[in-house]
Amino acid sequence: MTRCTFFCEKIDPGRRLIELSREVSHHVVRVHRRRSGDRIELIDGHGGRWVAEIVSISRSDGRVTVSLIEKIDAVNESLLNLVLLSALARPEKMDLLVRQTTELGVKALVFFPARMSIPMTTERATGKVKRWKKISREALCQCGRSVEPQILFVNSLAEAIGYAKEYLQKWERALKLVAFEKERNVSLKDLADEYEKVSEVCCCLGPEGGWGEDELCSLIDAGFLSIGLGPRILRYETAGVVLAGLCQYLWGDLGSKEGVGYEMSRL
Repeated sequence: MTRCTFFCEKIDPGRRLIELSREVSHHVVRVHRRRSGDRIELIDGHGGRWVAEIVSISRSDGRVTVSLIEKIDAVNESLLNLVLLSALARPEKMDLLVRQTTELGVKALVFFPARMSIPMTTERATGKVKRWKKISREALCQCGRSVEPQILFVNSLAEAIGYAKEYLQKWERALKLVAFEKERNVSLKDLADEYEKVSEVCCCLGPEGGWGEDELCSLIDAGFLSIGLGPRILRYETAGVVLAGLCQYLWGDLGSKEGVGYEMSRL
């Protein structure tokens, strides 16, 4: 039986027995139909991954108690430090972008309101961040990653760029890209020949209504290169996935022949 993976925010290796939350317990027992004696995997979002055995399932509230068996050293994080800045779009499209870019190894995802974005209050955006983190954690469990990406909302494009400057270790040397549907002279294929070794990339994805001229100028002034993604106009969520996927293929681990690597260590 394939071991299913579940997110557990607080895992203390010093404690052999851990009681899972009601939500996680529900997924373990009701969704994945696991029983006492079955083994599962737990991740904490900070790089920790453990094999655990189900010890008991409470009859009163359904809470699952597990015993940590061994720690797994997973080699599955891309060496490419990839940050995606994204203008706000329709909620279902942003949900999809979060899920799929998490699978593609994005390290940080920053949402901001652009001129042509759908309006969203700060209060509503805060609630969205909680939802995006939940979606991202589900994607972590599915794709085998052990480190959850940073996800946040800021109030402007300038703040998004400012966050990226602080997050990336070497902003000046990082490759900075903005997807622009009217760009016909430069593509990622062109840049691949010029930039053979890249360790950090910051991509910027515009709103469904397109970039304003002042916004594009601000990005260019900040060192971003305007690139096209082909002869067809892509949907917001498609463009984000293509951009992240191609960056991982060209400079990350998406083109690697190696699968996810694991090393076990007894607790």
